[in-house]
Amino acid sequence: MNRTLRLIIVGVVLVVIIVLAWFFLISPLRSDIDAVEASIETERASLSAAQAQLAQAEAIREEGEKNRGMLLELAKMVIRMTGSASRIVFSPLPQDDPVQRRPDITLAREKIGWEPRVPLEEGLEKTITYFQQVL
Repeated sequence: MNRTLRLIIVGVVLVVIIVLAWFFLISPLRSDIDAVEASIETERASLSAAQAQLAQAEAIREEGEKNRGMLLELAKMVIRMTGSASRIVFSPLPQDDPVQRRPDITLAREKIGWEPRVPLEEGLEKTITYFQQVL
């Protein structure tokens, strides 16, 4: 067999091997790389969402700090308005005590346009009057 013909056959065989290697080895690896890249993008999106939730939680915490005494003041207001002889007792918090004491009505305001229309003291007066009548 002629040396040139042998080189051509070897060249063709190498091309076939390269094509098969690409098809069976490199191409599936590329699919795996694409899957990993998609997974990374999903994780980035999850991380961004978690960072947004963390920022929202921090804003809620800051709002809670501003209104730290609000629950105590509310209790005092109810005692004063009802003329009750009740006294306020401070106890250790239970394990499952909620972290957020003041509901955030932003979503209700944005989605359905709701927000409180009655001032707190007026609402308490109406509530106290109602319960005095029915109890």
